[in-house]
Amino acid sequence: MLTSLYRRGLLGVAGAAPVARFVQEQGLKLGANRFVAGEALTDGLSAVAKLEQQGLHGILDPLVEFVDNPEGVERNM
Repeated sequence: MLTSLYRRGLLGVAGAAPVARFVQEQGLKLGANRFVAGEALTDGLSAVAKLEQQGLHGILDPLVEFVDNPEGVERNM
């Protein structure tokens, strides 16, 4: 029950315009950069190239966050 309340509260706040704007502007600085190579495809390609130099591999998945309609997804892909 507490998890459900927490989740609903967190998701409710996440939809607020000031919170969404803050996350978009500051998210990479606040720790998302550990999981997100950057904002552009070239950022991802560069990160994967560095991993391959270390004998590792990477996968690039497009994240289309802050989009709530099919047109926005197409525009950001």
